[in-house]
Amino acid sequence: MHLAKAYHFLPDEPEQQTLALKVVLDCNDILMEITNYHGTVMWDQGSWTEFRTHRLADWMARRYGFPSPGCLLS
Repeated sequence: MHLAKAYHFLPDEPEQQTLALKVVLDCNDILMEITNYHGTVMWDQGSWTEFRTHRLADWMARRYGFPSPGCLLS
């Protein structure tokens, strides 16, 4: 957010800045999940499948309106 502001990539309106912050934080959340907490534990096939078809799909459906959990990721 600091660099976006410094290089004039943030919108001027406070509401749009808040939305930009939400997108950045959502990206951070999903990257933390996909990397399994920054590589603390390696994925095995079962846990990756569970994450991809349930948790990730549900997160995307709730936050971004995909039609149903798992529809694009199974």
